[in-house]
Amino acid sequence: MRYLYIVVLICLSCGSNEQAPEDIMTQDQMIEFLFKVSLLILGLIVIRFGIIQIRKYKKGEIRSKNNIFSQISFLIFFAAIIGLVIYSILGLLE
Repeated sequence: MRYLYIVVLICLSCGSNEQAPEDIMTQDQMIEFLFKVSLLILGLIVIRFGIIQIRKYKKGEIRSKNNIFSQISFLIFFAAIIGLVIYSILGLLE
């Protein structure tokens, strides 16, 4: 069903005789867009890595000491990743 939907969309979009504008984005806009997309992808990769580490920790495969420094550094790192993901999403919506 999903493939049928994609084929129908392609057929409908190809039937148009309208010309696309020659210069959709400037070079600076394209660089900014690619930078924001790369931040978003990097943030998602880091979050996925963090989820894998948390699962290993819950299973007992990773041993760690419960000191305040490691907890604070984890919170700062986590906040930075969430901030980058939100920044990237808001930048793409502009």
